[in-house]
Amino acid sequence: MANLKNTTIDDTGFLKVATGSEAERPGSPEVGMMRYNTDEDVFEAWSELEEAWLPFQQISTKFPPGQQAFTSPGTYTWLAPPSVSSVSVVAVGGGGGGQNTWANPGGAGAGLGWKNNIPVTGGAGYTVVVGGGGGNGQNGGTSYFDSPSVVAGFGGGSASGQTGGPNGNGRGGGYVGDGGGAGGNATNWTGGGGAGGYTGRGGNQQESISSGGGASGGNTHSSTFGTGAGGGVGLQGQGPTGNGHYTPWSGTGSPGGGGIGGSGGERGLWGQNPWSSTGGPPQRSNNIFGGTHGGGGGGPGTSWPASPGDGGPGGVRIIWGNIVSSEDFTELEREFPNTNTGDL
Repeated sequence: MANLKNTTIDDTGFLKVATGSEAERPGSPEVGMMRYNTDEDVFEAWSELEEAWLPFQQISTKFPPGQQAFTSPGTYTWLAPPSVSSVSVVAVGGGGGGQNTWANPGGAGAGLGWKNNIPVTGGAGYTVVVGGGGGNGQNGGTSYFDSPSVVAGFGGGSASGQTGGPNGNGRGGGYVGDGGGAGGNATNWTGGGGAGGYTGRGGNQQESISSGGGASGGNTHSSTFGTGAGGGVGLQGQGPTGNGHYTPWSGTGSPGGGGIGGSGGERGLWGQNPWSSTGGPPQRSNNIFGGTHGGGGGGPGTSWPASPGDGGPGGVRIIWGNIVSSEDFTELEREFPNTNTGDL
């Protein structure tokens, strides 16, 4: 068998390729092989993506699916796989921290932003920043891919001020992208705000939300022993909205409960409630954490010797590639808010 390399056929005639039936296909096919299928009367080539011989008109030029999530606060470099030319990204900021002040406020929820079909170059590096949750009176950090002007979820604010960013909600963090939702607001004597959703904002303090895929805010029973933290939001695409609050004594309708997480996010920790025989201490007396990702921290109690709740950490998730159906060769896009956005 002759091997040709960088060969030009300078002729106006024809090039005859291997011809045969399906039973006569090579037993160990490789990428680049092509032949004429006499059973189906079509030219075909071996697809590594489908692990099958495909007719020329049905060969996918797309790249196989993949994803990568960044869930610990910090700065990273993401290397685009060699064949990838575009990605879709969701970014959630860090939740704002509660603050030990006379008004004992909880922290606001972070914003969520998503953007589809962001051009990238295979093999190139791109900056990914994951914002941390705020501590005592601190704003949450902003999370983004490439730059805050491409796609970003801004951190939730605190009693010291909001973090800013477009599409914000009071102290609730805003977002940049094709879509998303602002974090829930939080003010004095209340629980933390819920993280923003994929198609709507997160719940404000004490507010249950019913749409958008975001999280509910933390609930309040009394400010004496601390208020509930806001729920967080997941990175797998829009799922069920976090509707309600939680303590183990009264389920999702609980006064003082932590906000239920949205789209697979964690719930916030609960605060003071009316059922405990000791006066209703919070779930964790030294820190009423906001839910992951982006839930606002709970407020400290006026009579509880504890620090306020930290905001939940942010996160960034990158997805790429198309799914190609082996039955009808249909290319299925992967796009936020919820089209084939899970792990593949």
